[in-house]
Amino acid sequence: MEIRIEGLNKKYGKQCALKDISLHIPVGMYGLLGENGAGKTTLMRILATLLEPSTGTIEINGIDIKRKKEIRKIIGYLPQEFSIYPNMTVYQALDYLGILAELPKNIRKHRINELLKQVNLEQEKNKRGKDHDKAGRIRVQKTMSV
Repeated sequence: MEIRIEGLNKKYGKQCALKDISLHIPVGMYGLLGENGAGKTTLMRILATLLEPSTGTIEINGIDIKRKKEIRKIIGYLPQEFSIYPNMTVYQALDYLGILAELPKNIRKHRINELLKQVNLEQEKNKRGKDHDKAGRIRVQKTMSV
């Protein structure tokens, strides 16, 4: 996935969280490092289309960030603080996210089963979120981000 950012700014009132960010991130795997308050979470939330930039342009794989539905189809985002639905099974939680993404039922069913197989959670699909240990919850959360 390729990301292009030009002149990105984000302000919260008078507080400037991001100031004139311009960068090109070619296809690959990268980490985002910085001090507390540097704007990492703000940038990630903008890239995930959860937050609007104040100014600037962003393209992900050539798609303007303003085209949220299209962007959300190609990205996954797992925030640092995220909890799974405690009373839903793994399958139900993934199905719920598919409904929110407006995927038809037959496509959801196929994708969920394929995904569970890929991440080796097939035996866990009927286990409720609150019944997983911490490592299990993290695995489910990562799966949900996909």
